[in-house]
Amino acid sequence: LQKKTKDIAKGKFEKILDIASPPEIRDLANDFNTMCDRLKELDEMKEDFISHVSHELRTPLTAIKEASKLLIEGLFVDNPKSRDELLTIVSDECERLIVSVNRILDLSRMEAKMMEYHFNHTDMIHLIRKCILKLAPIAQRKNITLELTPPPQLPEILMDSERISQLLENLVANALKYTDDKGSVTVSTSLKHHDDMVIEVSV
Repeated sequence: LQKKTKDIAKGKFEKILDIASPPEIRDLANDFNTMCDRLKELDEMKEDFISHVSHELRTPLTAIKEASKLLIEGLFVDNPKSRDELLTIVSDECERLIVSVNRILDLSRMEAKMMEYHFNHTDMIHLIRKCILKLAPIAQRKNITLELTPPPQLPEILMDSERISQLLENLVANALKYTDDKGSVTVSTSLKHHDDMVIEVSV
């Protein structure tokens, strides 16, 4: 038991062998095994969380980097509107980074297995266009055509717009990352049976 306790301190959460008797030692062993299971579960949750947040950090940082390069190179010096759009992207992505960092600091959510959601009726097409605008500098850098092919009409959808936006941006960012120069990435939407919306990102 002492050895297993030292192993736990090193991050090794292996169970001890089942002990049939005496009853007091058996109960202690069972409680110890339960603790090992819980600690292992929390450790796996922490790793998944860090992996997810790392991805969330990488996407806005890449957008900021590419937008900054375009501004430094002066590609939009004669186009104030496009320049202002890029500056807005940088500002928005900085805000998103702040949100992500706050999530990293709030590790207590993992332990409680709780994540706050805020649902509201959202225009999905507007959300997709905003995503495309944010990632446009990355597409321009690789000469990739990034476009949206929406259907004629789509109803507003009840969703957590912040979570869906993060998911969508990660999908499109990955598509851009693995698309060759001068390729294309298309985001399309459609309504299936029971009014379920499907979003597809194709390369």
